[in-house]
Amino acid sequence: MHPMSATTRTNDALPDLLMKAAYRLLSPITLVCCLFGTSLHANEQVHHWLQRMNTAVSELDYDGHFVYLRGDMLDAMQIRHRVRDGNAREYLISLTGTAREVIRDSNSITIIQSRDGKMHVSQHSTTGKLSPLSSLKPKELDNSYRLLMGDDVRVAGRAAKVILLQPKDNLRYACRLVLDKGNALPLGVSLFDEEGKQVSRIMFTDLQILYPAEDAVAADDQSLAENSPELTRMLEPVAVQAQTAIAEPQQSLDLQARSAWRFDNIPAGYRLKNHHLRHKTEARDRMEHFVFSDGLATVSVYVEPLTTKGLSGAANLGAVNALGAQVSGHQLTIVGEVPGITLKTLLSGASLGSG
Repeated sequence: MHPMSATTRTNDALPDLLMKAAYRLLSPITLVCCLFGTSLHANEQVHHWLQRMNTAVSELDYDGHFVYLRGDMLDAMQIRHRVRDGNAREYLISLTGTAREVIRDSNSITIIQSRDGKMHVSQHSTTGKLSPLSSLKPKELDNSYRLLMGDDVRVAGRAAKVILLQPKDNLRYACRLVLDKGNALPLGVSLFDEEGKQVSRIMFTDLQILYPAEDAVAADDQSLAENSPELTRMLEPVAVQAQTAIAEPQQSLDLQARSAWRFDNIPAGYRLKNHHLRHKTEARDRMEHFVFSDGLATVSVYVEPLTTKGLSGAANLGAVNALGAQVSGHQLTIVGEVPGITLKTLLSGASLGSG
């Protein structure tokens, strides 16, 4: 699952940080699973379905509406997903609450929202592919999860199959994934804590698979430009002004070769998958971003100088937990769709070395 692109420096900005993490859950290509009291089938079948899902999320175009429950908050969203030349682009539009639109591609994430009667646009660079599922390895998940088949269900008027991922420890959430039986595209996603309490859920209410001609896609892009030429200019892909290191999900990075920071207590099953350094001319603008993953769950660690007071202690929004602390004269903010103990474990081994 994809990392967020920015961190906060003040407690007031914390909701934005958690919202950015929550928006990663809003993608219907997010992988999840867990269902209790279901009949179970062979593990090999799960591998087959997940491979089908990998193909579906990397190749299919679709439009749809879904509801997103996190904690006690319920939102309705509209999504447009397009893939051209292997590159995905998503448009997420909120239908409840604050008017907000999120546009994501492999280079950037852009959030457009209305505040005080004015349109506010924020854009952040991202690294790596939009979806981790295009390179998801089911055998990697076997290390930390029990992969199980569930019963047939019906979601958004479509026949679907339930896939289950039950964690082997308390360092990751239990999950439930509902895949369309015809094309294996995810129709529903739920996360459960160790007590079986649902902490987040995404469920499509309607879904349309599209097979557009190239001229139809061009017409979509042109309509956006005609509606707001200035906005279109602002939404051009962000040039990544950073040193980046990107690994495929099945690989680990050599941290010592890339950073002076050390993490000596990485939670079991997690490995460093991505390291991103934003380095501008002034030291206070330097920010390092580390991404740890077990192949499904993802944890981001943001490290920046102590220029202002940052998050201290824990906070959460549905399935997204955050933990902030000061370490070696730096602000560390750790965010992930994982239990709080996972963040605390990672923080306990964080230190600044001499390299």
